[in-house]
Amino acid sequence: MAADLTGRFYEAEWPEEGEVVMAKVTSVEGACSYVTLLEYGHAQALLPHFELSNRRLRSVHHHVRPACLLVVRVYRVDREKGYIDVSKRQVDDEDRKTCEQRYVRGKLVHGMMRRLAELLSLTSEEELEDLCRKTVWRLDAEHNRQTAALNVLQEAYSDPSVLDRLDLEPTTLNSMLQVIAHRLAPRNIKIRADVKVMCWSYEGVEAVKQSLKAGKQTASSTLPVQVFVVAAPVYAVTCATTTSQYEAAMTAVRGALKAIGDTITTFKGGSFSISTEPTLVSDTPGLDAVSNFADDVSEDFALSLASTSTACA
Repeated sequence: MAADLTGRFYEAEWPEEGEVVMAKVTSVEGACSYVTLLEYGHAQALLPHFELSNRRLRSVHHHVRPACLLVVRVYRVDREKGYIDVSKRQVDDEDRKTCEQRYVRGKLVHGMMRRLAELLSLTSEEELEDLCRKTVWRLDAEHNRQTAALNVLQEAYSDPSVLDRLDLEPTTLNSMLQVIAHRLAPRNIKIRADVKVMCWSYEGVEAVKQSLKAGKQTASSTLPVQVFVVAAPVYAVTCATTTSQYEAAMTAVRGALKAIGDTITTFKGGSFSISTEPTLVSDTPGLDAVSNFADDVSEDFALSLASTSTACA
């Protein structure tokens, strides 16, 4: 059955040396751990424990444990012998963020292709690869970027004609549009930021009210911004929207924060600080709901993987 097909995210069968990839720990041994590279068809790789951290290891299990997810860098590939060696200590915060972002997008696209294979009754890995080669891998190659196909699939949700250049059979095209309609449909989300607003001058409460009102007035008819008290002097600024307007909602909340800060600081004794940066607070636990708009996926990544496995620190 197609549901049992593994496949891989990208056309390349092997990662390149220096590439940062997502891995899942399968076992922890004395001097090393074995991991599978989730983006490359669960290819097995070796993670020596001296590559876990630049600091002295007090306990290996604080850094790695079975079933946890790690962002690692590939530093040796032997295609003839089938060996892949990876390192965790060579990954910095920027590498980790970029990899999480790409993995969330890639997992969504790959899940859509597996579902499409199931609808088409494909039964072999070769058939799944051929399907990916005709569709998402071709789109990635056209844009010269991994997971670039997701942007095209999102566009196809509202304009199916963008897929005409793939020259797919009618049955395949109709099934693909069915999967896109199900997986990429906009979902309700909410963006929230917490701020601390105070004024110690004579204007006091009136200054705070004017500042919060200034924040609300930055809203538009399509992106309403709400402000409510959490526990004075902390206030929450929220914007309810759909996944298709995620970036616009983030911009709207940041604009409201700027208006509040600019207004309160015009008063003598007024002060403004952000307690919590704008973040996604929607109760949406699945990968499908967050992946099609995530550009900064630190919290989205945790949400998307919560139901399957845990990420190591």
